[in-house]
Amino acid sequence: MAKINDAFRSLQAGDRDGGRQRLTAALRAVRDSSYHPLTIQAYLSAVTLFERRRDTATASELFAEAANTRAAREASPEATTLWFEYARFLERTVQYERGIPVAVEARKRMRESYGPNTAQDIAGSDILATLLTNNGAVAAGLNLSEETYLGARRALGDKEPLTWRTENNYAEALRMVGHPDLAAKIDAPLLKKRIAHYGVGSIQALVSASNLALDHLAMGNEAETMQALALQKRCAAELADPTSEHVAQADTWIAYAKTYFHPDRALSTAELEAMARVKDWNGAPDLLRIKAAQLAADHYERRGDSARALALRLDAYHRAQETIARQHPMTFDALLGVAVTRLKRGDPDALATFKDVEQQSFNWMLREVGTAGNRYVAETMRKLADDILYEYGRYALIDPTAAGAYADAVSR
Repeated sequence: MAKINDAFRSLQAGDRDGGRQRLTAALRAVRDSSYHPLTIQAYLSAVTLFERRRDTATASELFAEAANTRAAREASPEATTLWFEYARFLERTVQYERGIPVAVEARKRMRESYGPNTAQDIAGSDILATLLTNNGAVAAGLNLSEETYLGARRALGDKEPLTWRTENNYAEALRMVGHPDLAAKIDAPLLKKRIAHYGVGSIQALVSASNLALDHLAMGNEAETMQALALQKRCAAELADPTSEHVAQADTWIAYAKTYFHPDRALSTAELEAMARVKDWNGAPDLLRIKAAQLAADHYERRGDSARALALRLDAYHRAQETIARQHPMTFDALLGVAVTRLKRGDPDALATFKDVEQQSFNWMLREVGTAGNRYVAETMRKLADDILYEYGRYALIDPTAAGAYADAVSR
């Protein structure tokens, strides 16, 4: 304990290198000991310290190290907590692929330690469902998310914040597979419950207002979208977190929505440049950075600046790969945008890009259809195929060299 506390004091005093060396030595000593609860406590404290300093790389290393200790292999409540916190960490730091096997282990341990349909079991299932959905395994993720949400309502009731979290994540999964209409039916009453419980100036109310706005944005409901975004901004202002950029995020979403709903309104050069710069704003959600880049690309194309448009679409595609998943409907949509812009420019690699998006999406569908058993996922697959084949078919009509590849894609 003295070694651990000394290491933390050194780090908190600003001695990064010396403190890190002391911490490494202290953690080595404790993990080689038989003090397993202390081992896990020390690692969780160290991770918290580095994550608060936004040193995600070091926090990731420490969690991976902790998972390989004898303490983590024990069948104990402390080990169960470690696996669960590790899964949560990987989810919030957008390490979805790494997070899935960790969440599988966490869920198994939560059920074994606390029993089925307990709050802990439900929390374990919820984090696994979220990681699956976010990583592109939308069929398995959506099915598990629905099962977890319904199980939470039965076991915990409708007045429990954990039930609301599963509700929120189920709606998120529905929105991600192209069913914002169903998500809105969940998000609207959930927003009211969270405001009543936490108040307007809470992160929970802000998240639900934002989600409801995204639902209506996807459905094309301008008035409802702007109303929800205005509430999101009010939540952000009342939250008054000096370390966040919540108000600025709300303002950017509002500017985005105004442009989105009125595509014929020409943006000034300053407005368009501001929209294009959102992609480089680290304080913005990744979804906003992707969508803003795509919308700015639309307007640059109308101005005849196809080079800038293509650069923005490529950025949106790469960001979707990095922050959502390489195999995900939103990522395929971003790559389809790249293909269409290359077609408009007459680029020689347009055909290769169309082949790429069609093959990637086809492989994803083959993977998902075997585990789907879910009509919403099936509808998403059909819509995705329709969107790709429509643009591909327009290409084949004007370029005979694309006709064979298009016919091959249709046959599949």
